[in-house]
Amino acid sequence: MLMQARETARKNRRRTELFLSQRQRAGSLFKKDLLERSLRAAGIDPRLLAEQQQRDQKAVTKYLTVERKRALAAARTVTRQQEKAVRDRKKRWDQIFGKNPSLSPAVVSQYLDTASEIVLSGEGTTSIAAGRNLAQTRADVSSGGYLGGPMKGALINIDWHFVWSAPQNGLLNATTFLQLNGASWLAVNPDCNGGIAESSLSGTLGLTQWDTSGQPQHDAETVELIDQEIQTSWGDSLGKVQYIVLDETDTVGTGRAFQFPVLAETPILITVSAQLYVFVWNAQAALDFLSGAYRLNVPFVFVSVNSGVG
Repeated sequence: MLMQARETARKNRRRTELFLSQRQRAGSLFKKDLLERSLRAAGIDPRLLAEQQQRDQKAVTKYLTVERKRALAAARTVTRQQEKAVRDRKKRWDQIFGKNPSLSPAVVSQYLDTASEIVLSGEGTTSIAAGRNLAQTRADVSSGGYLGGPMKGALINIDWHFVWSAPQNGLLNATTFLQLNGASWLAVNPDCNGGIAESSLSGTLGLTQWDTSGQPQHDAETVELIDQEIQTSWGDSLGKVQYIVLDETDTVGTGRAFQFPVLAETPILITVSAQLYVFVWNAQAALDFLSGAYRLNVPFVFVSVNSGVG
């Protein structure tokens, strides 16, 4: 019965997909015919317009190539600047937490600078070292052609796992930095069909510990780091393009105090996650952390436990 139900569902899905494809093709052909008649009525030669659109597309490609080369050339400098920013922040925290006797023994703090594991859902590579917990990957998608092409999207997830055991019962707080060294680019095709291109990147800091009954206790905070969109309407033959260099060090976990109750000497799983998403219709989009020296890095997680005593 289960196999029969699945086969029926598969056939129904195929019929639905075929119908939607035919409807989209009919609509696109209607718009194409309507546009060509409108251009002729306005005294515009469709052939000359198509040639201009090809030149526009070449200009966009040239622009993106120049911007990519410029950003890639600066990627190593960005890495050095980000590493200095980490050293400066550690120095400041050491001055505050390392020399303030009122914070001890009630407060225990520590840096976790080496991940236990990095899980990457898409293409690319990962590497783990103290202060350099790196992921290199790319989310990109393209849709186009004379009929505008279908809607397409791509999603990449990256999880950095850190494990720590608190020396005492108390309330745990955590902060981390997600360093971005890459680029985002969006381009809508200049072909009168209109289109849309979107890219987004979010970061999440999650805390998990199993209690004495074996049940997981969890808390998390998510922040939107990037949210970009460009679009054009039907009949717009110019298209649109956007290129952004991503060279930030974003803080994740400071939107609120976690105050997460933890048990002493029981492993705590601290997960830093990044979600890369791109979506297009008749356009191209990419979040590139793969080319050259591009990368994402979680240099460390700073944890502190307040026992409320002392």
